[in-house]
Amino acid sequence: MTVTEQKPREAILAMLAPEASVCVIGCGCCARLCETGGAPQVEDMARFLKAAGHEVVGALVPTETCHATDTPAFLQSHSSAFTAADCILAMCCDSGIRVISETLSPTPVKPALQKPKTEVSTQEG
Repeated sequence: MTVTEQKPREAILAMLAPEASVCVIGCGCCARLCETGGAPQVEDMARFLKAAGHEVVGALVPTETCHATDTPAFLQSHSSAFTAADCILAMCCDSGIRVISETLSPTPVKPALQKPKTEVSTQEG
């Protein structure tokens, strides 16, 4: 499992051009379990961006964004959600960002998550 945390919202806004239309893409696997990019967090981010004046043209949560065979097909089946986007805000791990970037090139993909600054143990005990 890839552990993530959301970047500060001010940093996310700074990444996005003021006039940019944005499609928010999360992940139904690790980011969902970390509560950083599942459906509730994607919906919350879309509301936040709208309130900040951005046009949100889509909000999607693939089952496992880093899955190199399933995610491209999922994104293609929802192409209307991102074809109008100036950029993609990815709420997933680096591997998911790579899959999104390869699938939706040349649309820029900007990361909303980062690895935690403090070490997190995923072991029980």
